[in-house]
Amino acid sequence: MEKIKFKKFTVKDVYISVIKNMLKVNAEGWQRMVPVKKTFEPTGSIVLDALGKALHENPTMTAEQFAAAAGANVATFNQILRFLTGMDLRQFIAEYRMKQIREWLSFTDKSMTEIAQIYGFKSLSAFSHFVERRMKETPVSYRRQHRPANYAQLYEWE
Repeated sequence: MEKIKFKKFTVKDVYISVIKNMLKVNAEGWQRMVPVKKTFEPTGSIVLDALGKALHENPTMTAEQFAAAAGANVATFNQILRFLTGMDLRQFIAEYRMKQIREWLSFTDKSMTEIAQIYGFKSLSAFSHFVERRMKETPVSYRRQHRPANYAQLYEWE
């Protein structure tokens, strides 16, 4: 029998942006703010779809909280997610958060303290350590390198 290939899903497949609107320019040069899509196409996996929705609604959710809400344990979700994504539940949650944190840093004027509070970090130091461990640079450095000077004209956020 030929080997069956399954699509590996990523955080991007269930990600919902923190950006509310972004500036679009058409071919004629007209500019306007357009809403950023706040849904994702269903993946076909009720687990991934539920996880993506839950993480958008509750950015501080832990692996244990998600598993409990779904009536299973973390080990069960680790197996499912490893098969679907190659990551365990905690890794997937951390990657989702990092994607959101990158948006907050790149496209908004929220302070580091505000961003840290959104994700339930007890201190700015803990937030900085979390970001630096995953991105290999500090939040301040990331923001300096990735936020356009005119970000406030390009993006609106929640």
